[in-house]
Amino acid sequence: MTLSLASSSTKTSFCEHYPIHVMLVNSGLRSVLRDSASPSFQENPLHYFQPDSFMFKGKMATHAGQAPSWRHCTPFSRMSRVFRQILLSVVGTFAAIGFLCSLERVLGFLVANPPDMFQRTLNNGAQNKIPEHFDFAHWPTDATADKRPIHCHSHNDYWRKIPLYSAIDSGCSSVEVDLWLVDTEVYVGHRRLTLTSERTLSNLYLDPLLRLLEMQNPISPFYSDKEYPLEPNENYPLNGVFDTDPTQTLILLVDFKSYGPGIWWELRSQLSPLRDRGYLTYFDGTDIVERPVTVVGTGNAPFEWLTANETYRDVFFDAPLAELADYSLVWPNPNRAKDPSPSCQKRHPGILGTTPKSRSVSGTTACEERQDGNGENGMGRVWPVTDQSNLLYNTSNSYYASVSFTESIGRIFGSRLTQDQLQLIRSQIRGAHRRGLKVRYWGIPQWPIGLRNHIWHILMREGADVLSVDDLYGATQTDWRRERSRSG
Repeated sequence: MTLSLASSSTKTSFCEHYPIHVMLVNSGLRSVLRDSASPSFQENPLHYFQPDSFMFKGKMATHAGQAPSWRHCTPFSRMSRVFRQILLSVVGTFAAIGFLCSLERVLGFLVANPPDMFQRTLNNGAQNKIPEHFDFAHWPTDATADKRPIHCHSHNDYWRKIPLYSAIDSGCSSVEVDLWLVDTEVYVGHRRLTLTSERTLSNLYLDPLLRLLEMQNPISPFYSDKEYPLEPNENYPLNGVFDTDPTQTLILLVDFKSYGPGIWWELRSQLSPLRDRGYLTYFDGTDIVERPVTVVGTGNAPFEWLTANETYRDVFFDAPLAELADYSLVWPNPNRAKDPSPSCQKRHPGILGTTPKSRSVSGTTACEERQDGNGENGMGRVWPVTDQSNLLYNTSNSYYASVSFTESIGRIFGSRLTQDQLQLIRSQIRGAHRRGLKVRYWGIPQWPIGLRNHIWHILMREGADVLSVDDLYGATQTDWRRERSRSG
């Protein structure tokens, strides 16, 4: 065993790094070293380290007789006591607040609030005159009460906790579903190995849609009376899924994963219940008749089969947006100059963007609009289709014009879009709007969140009609047209 005495040059570091109370003086330490080889030391070494065995004076053994005060070797004890006092005060404060909050909740359950005048009226006189089954809180079409439609597209909607209903509850007016044909059944899933017998197009989407639309269109004796009779050729207006805006159509975007005409004919067959009740938007050879549900085919959807019938179509095409770009002009920033695109674009009260109130295309002239039935209270709108024989994709056969954002616009570096990228976006949007089609970008970067939000704002500012989103909550909490941007 080797022991060394601390020199005066190292006493401070020794005290700082080893806050141990050393109670050895020079004479006591020498006696221990001298007697360490004796038998008594070997039998009971602790006896030599008792305080009475040394010249105990509360000093630390140092070189050259310099003995600093004992308190200089324990500088952390006082700080520790202060820190413990502060910590206990903070913990005690929070504990007291938590106790008071818990006590308030308990007392709230035990003490009932006195009834107000309205409650006393219901409990006394009015209660005897209202049938037991009557419910003030419900009305015939309240299945989607207070759900405000906005222009977001629920990408891969079948991944939601509750397909279709989650999107409608968030206000999304467009949902996407991937379809696979196996034998004679159409299944829903991203890949074939994820398919199950219960997850079919009918079970997840068509049947729930039909039930919801039946609830939104009840048979009512109040449609017509002597003062407000229906016209001879007037039909009852059909309500969409959103009670706050019954004129809003719900877009069902079906992504064909299987090839061949088989899935096309099976889809048409399964749409029959909606078609027979008049719930599907259709082209009658001249006009577009908008109804509560608009079906759009994408992916491997066969364009030649969708357009084979020239007098009736109720499944429309998702046109390739990249092929529709209009490079004839250098398009200005819509925040700084008047947009020269068609004037038929009207602002919709929804949060996310604009809704063209017309489906017709006639160059850059204003759109014509004609309504049948009760336009604001239900579906009765008819959009005339003008001469589009020189346009392959137009409103008679297509509804969306879509493209992958990353593949078409490219990657974004430095969280800013370049002027070339902005011009490409404007050219694509103007080209699609010139044909009366609605613009949809998919494949938008989802991370970082700030970059994703920035792209959403740019697309809405430039005139995109719908946002393809995975995060329903994040997309529906902000008016992306007004979100400030650092680009453009």
